[in-house]
Amino acid sequence: NKIQLSGEANTMEDLSRQVANFEKNEYVKSVNVLNSSAGNMMRVDFNIDLTLDEKIFDYISNESELTASGGAEPILPSGAETGN
Repeated sequence: NKIQLSGEANTMEDLSRQVANFEKNEYVKSVNVLNSSAGNMMRVDFNIDLTLDEKIFDYISNESELTASGGAEPILPSGAETGN
């Protein structure tokens, strides 16, 4: 459950704040800054590996649970039927 993010931040301080926010997130198990460097226009380019808790991928798979809990009706492809 790993993803790699590549991006740019305005400053190194902004990147540090974002890493701290990832570290506080209940669904992020670990954060690894692979590299960071000065990029175009004095912004900071970075690559980060995030290891995610598998719970982030949990969802309600039963349509009746979704609608009973007040959730929206599922969006289906054109021509598909729900079986109701």
